[in-house]
Amino acid sequence: IIGAQKGATTSVFDWLSTRVNITCGLQVVREPGFNDLTLEFARKETHFFNRHGRRIAEGSLTATERRKLQRLYLSYFEGCDAPLRMEATPNYLEGLAVPAAMYALMPEKVR
Repeated sequence: IIGAQKGATTSVFDWLSTRVNITCGLQVVREPGFNDLTLEFARKETHFFNRHGRRIAEGSLTATERRKLQRLYLSYFEGCDAPLRMEATPNYLEGLAVPAAMYALMPEKVR
C-alpha cells in the first residue's frame, strides 16, 4: 500500500488483513550488507522502498543487483501462503520514486 502519513494507511491495511487471500510480511528480517544485522520492522511497514527505491527507479541496477533486491524484498513474505501479499509504509507517497521503483523491481507483481 502506497500511503501518506495520517492518510488511513493503517485502517486500509487492517481491513485488507482480514481477507483470506491476503497476508502481510514478517516482523524480523536479516538484511545483507550490514554484517548480518537483524532488523526488526513493524508488522505492516518495511520501509524497503524508502531505502532502496531511488536506485531502483533510476534504472541503474545491474541484473545481479536487481535479483538480489527482489530476493530481499520477497524475504519479508517468506512463509506467507496467501496468493496476495502486502505491506504498507505510510510515507511511500512522499516521493515519486517509490511507485516507479515498485513497478521497476517487480512489474509482474505490482497491482
